[in-house]
Amino acid sequence: MPADPGEALGRLVAALLRVVERAGSGADGAPVLIVVDDLHLAGPSTVEWLRFAARRSQRLRLVLASRPTPVPVPDGARRIELGPLDLAAAGQLVEVRTGAPVDAARLEALWARSGGNPLLLHALATASADATVPAGVREVVDGLLESFGGAAATVRAAAERNAAAAQTVDPAAPAEPEIQGRLDLVDIALLSGEVDRAARLLSQVELQPLDSGTMVWHQRERHGLLTARIALAAGDRAGAAGAATEVCASAGRARQHPARAGGPAARGLRGRRCRQHPRRRRRAGRSG
Repeated sequence: MPADPGEALGRLVAALLRVVERAGSGADGAPVLIVVDDLHLAGPSTVEWLRFAARRSQRLRLVLASRPTPVPVPDGARRIELGPLDLAAAGQLVEVRTGAPVDAARLEALWARSGGNPLLLHALATASADATVPAGVREVVDGLLESFGGAAATVRAAAERNAAAAQTVDPAAPAEPEIQGRLDLVDIALLSGEVDRAARLLSQVELQPLDSGTMVWHQRERHGLLTARIALAAGDRAGAAGAATEVCASAGRARQHPARAGGPAARGLRGRRCRQHPRRRRRAGRSG
């Protein structure tokens, strides 16, 4: 073994290339395909070998997969950006993973919540109510949070607050998943730019009574925010401001609700600071 690390690396690179050439020395002259996943985790020596092999071997073909972060690739490489799965592809994945077709409403809800990410879609589709989050999913989510930079702490805190609220679902309110699924459809329509369809779908959502469970406050908050987004997308700034103000008022009622004042959702609402619409503030001042 050479004492010089550079010479040792050079010999290793050449030896690996000879292995590739021998593998492709068949009579048919077929190329050799090397697939490298998680290229963003590769060390400098691995990247250097890939570059060297791509330059020297006529039979070598490389498929390199990486997260959407800047990574060194061989010269002449063609980048293919993989976006999220569309609804049809998501349905195929869920059916393969669960072994059974999934109804349209649940599929759209899973697709919206996963953002079309195959790993998250699989985790949501196969998770049971008492299941822990798989380590692989945690690693992916942590990696995504890191890409948010300074906003990571805010995103993580919001996710933890929503998770705490989700644990307080009242078993006497069986309509909760259906309502959230309908609100998911509104969200999908908005993301697709279908404002009229979103407004129509939202008008068909029937919220649960105020005393039916803790999550009813989350329902109403989400309903109000969707109303504000629809109004804003339609150019109705006053309507959007009014809907946002109503969300704040709903948060205040949640704090005062005697049956729910001590729950996680109520505690989260107590920590929020809502800014009232100026017109509402002036009206409140006159009434006082």
